Amino acid sequence: MTWGKIVQELQLHALMTDGCVEVEDTPERHDLLLLKLTILSSARFTGFAQHQTKSGLESSSQKGTSNRSRRVTIASLLPSPIYRSASAALLEPPGAAANAANETSGLRLRDSFGRAITDLRISVTDRCNYKCVYCRAGNEAASYTELPIAHYLRMVRVLVSLGIEKVRLTGGEPLLRSGLVEMVAELAQMRTAYAADGTRLDAREPGQPLDIALTTNGHLLESLAAPLAAAGLNRVTVSMDAVDPETFARITRVPGSFQRVLAGVHAAQAAGLGPVKINCVLLRGFNDSQIEPFAEFSRRQAVVVRFIEFMPLEEPSAAEDARTWRPETVVPMDEIVARLNAWRPSGLVELPPRTASETARRFTFADGIGEIGIIAPVSRPFCGHCSRLRITSDGALRTCLFSHSDHDLYGQMRRGGTDEELAAYIRRVVLRKEARHHIGEPGFEKPSRNMVHIGG
Repeated sequence: MTWGKIVQELQLHALMTDGCVEVEDTPERHDLLLLKLTILSSARFTGFAQHQTKSGLESSSQKGTSNRSRRVTIASLLPSPIYRSASAALLEPPGAAANAANETSGLRLRDSFGRAITDLRISVTDRCNYKCVYCRAGNEAASYTELPIAHYLRMVRVLVSLGIEKVRLTGGEPLLRSGLVEMVAELAQMRTAYAADGTRLDAREPGQPLDIALTTNGHLLESLAAPLAAAGLNRVTVSMDAVDPETFARITRVPGSFQRVLAGVHAAQAAGLGPVKINCVLLRGFNDSQIEPFAEFSRRQAVVVRFIEFMPLEEPSAAEDARTWRPETVVPMDEIVARLNAWRPSGLVELPPRTASETARRFTFADGIGEIGIIAPVSRPFCGHCSRLRITSDGALRTCLFSHSDHDLYGQMRRGGTDEELAAYIRRVVLRKEARHHIGEPGFEKPSRNMVHIGG
């Protein structure tokens, strides 16, 4: 049976059954099933532990069962037909990604699971002017160094040559960084290196402009929104964990911060950086009362509100108001949906994903006013289509938010590496990209850096 036929079968079953497939128990199919059904996490069938599929297949294989067909739960949702035209996160047959390790092949950047790497998040500073209770211990000083803007731009150019199409600037708080507007202007001059079908463009074929986005706490956005838009910024996301000013100030530990952020949101809308996205990290017993007010805020302010499940990425802190991750602190996606359906009897209407690698499940209301996104890395992991890399403020390459190690890309530059050598280094690192995170599983360990030192 050909790989294409297997993928077609699995796609059909993933879309039309309860998440199970009938598989032929033959050596020809065993390795493929282990690769695609046990390693990558699922966007739809996360209630099933991936290791159970693997152990079940292996034990059955070891017993030499005579059954030619067996029912197996899908632990990874393969790309469905609605994603066939998407350029991001397309899965390929085993071996395709390994060929990409050949530095002269010209193939777009892929990891060992065949996922195309198209999105880059780059932290331009470790500093932040907020001290949010679920993130910082209260220390405003940076823990990691910043690089000259020119060094970040060189890294981005190399990565764009390998297939990066989207760049998100993060921190810390990126608006604290001098030279940010000029950096955006330089990024706006770059062009993608690959066509939508993954073929490399030659010198006569101009690529597309990069999709340039920014994540900010919004405190300084009012004065910088227009210059950033003029420089070429496409979109902005504002971290805003309450629409009640008092609750907002308790979260940020900065009095009067809510009005500053709201003014920044309005300035971004006026500058054409809409639809502005608002990210809200929900913590049970602290700001989960804000779910319904945020839904109303989305409808009234014409913003996209995205609720994010609390992840174990906080700094250690002895502060009385600090919030430490525990499973019971997480407000899961199903609960958010249920509350919003109860809030408006007409209920939520799910919107189709724009790309396979989209992190948020998108909803609107029956009247089409307002948009709610839910990013559920804890209860509904979406690692199976991950298309992201991260660069920290000190120039370390990270292949996952929950990585336990950094890869010193800046060190390669500092030792005199050429662009070609940097590209080869990046390819080697990407082949080691993790299949998925392990939040909530026995033996889970927090990543080597906290969120504020990685870049959101």
